[in-house]
Amino acid sequence: MLTAFSGRLVNFHSIPLPRFRGGAHFTWQILQRDRTGGLNIQLIERKLDVGAVIMRESYSVPDGARKPIDYFNALDQHALPFLQRFVDRVLAEDEFAETQLQEEFSLYMPRLNTVEQAFIDWSWSGDEILRFVDAFDNPYPGAATLLNGEIVRLKTCELDPNDGAFHSFQSGLIVRKSNHRIYVA
Repeated sequence: MLTAFSGRLVNFHSIPLPRFRGGAHFTWQILQRDRTGGLNIQLIERKLDVGAVIMRESYSVPDGARKPIDYFNALDQHALPFLQRFVDRVLAEDEFAETQLQEEFSLYMPRLNTVEQAFIDWSWSGDEILRFVDAFDNPYPGAATLLNGEIVRLKTCELDPNDGAFHSFQSGLIVRKSNHRIYVA
């Protein structure tokens, strides 16, 4: 089928290629504190995600973005105008220069099961737990932990330094409950 289109079959990638190939792009980016948005029109090859890029733009995800839904919203602001520029160039019969991906910067991140792989390791630092909870937030079910043998999903996490520094032996202990909030050491 690829030969029938003479190298004119393309894919739209909404990630900063060649980084974050694979799946769950925004979750992985949040875990790494990466705020780079990417828009790419890539030639389709027999091997997945290796084709040359013929049109590319980057943007910055806003500083306030913490959750995958925030990254999706940032993408939404940039994707349609980018695709419209691509279509305009195709209709104008513009030439597209092919740029090969720089494989030395490539990252392949596996797909995530946002139900099964969302369990918090309470031995992580507060910052790591915060990023993890954010990374599994909307539109996903949320980070998970066990409470009295039941799976509980967590969203909207904040760090509260007011109770002082807890010892790692205390990690994961619920130290206070109030108004639909739980406080975990």
